[in-house]
Amino acid sequence: MSDTEAAQSTEAVASEQTLLGTEKAGGPDAKAGTAGTETSAGDGKPGSDATDASGEAITYADFTLPEGTQIDGERLDEAKKMFAADGLSQDRAQAYVDLYTEKLKEATEAPYKLWADTQRAWQDEVRADREIGGAKLAGNLSIAAKAIDRFGGDGLRQALNVSGAGNHPDVIRAFIRIGKAISEDSMVMGRGVAHQSRNRAERLYPTDPLKPRD
Repeated sequence: MSDTEAAQSTEAVASEQTLLGTEKAGGPDAKAGTAGTETSAGDGKPGSDATDASGEAITYADFTLPEGTQIDGERLDEAKKMFAADGLSQDRAQAYVDLYTEKLKEATEAPYKLWADTQRAWQDEVRADREIGGAKLAGNLSIAAKAIDRFGGDGLRQALNVSGAGNHPDVIRAFIRIGKAISEDSMVMGRGVAHQSRNRAERLYPTDPLKPRD
């Protein structure tokens, strides 16, 4: 797989929306690499000085590779020498190349698949959580969003998306608690200001005729 395709795969998976993040294009089903159109590899030159039964030097035509897959030229030359030393036919050598590219694709995709599977598992855990999930989830996420807006804004939200932390149950629970704490503090401060205003008015106007008498 080429560096370009690996980068595209990373972007596709990393742009998946988290429960605490904003909606972005892409999703967990984005795949690394493509299939279908095929390209070729190799220069048609002899892989070694090995000869076949008739004494002719063994050479190989360009090998067919999946689109976007690249094999380092030096490694390919080494492989050709091994193929020729074992007297492999073009078809047999191609079979080994196919096996190699398949395993390469699997190895390249594995970490991105693990990441996406982890994100889905976290989301499912949050939705099933009795404290913050179920019917309470939408309201709780709104509360968490207020905390994110106040203490980090778009920068924090982007970090939660890219890292995937915005799906972790403990992270979501923490932001919900922060959001609730902010709301409770606002209510307490509001009551305190009103109380202070009444006391100040009583000090300024001790004989207010409209003030209830005991």
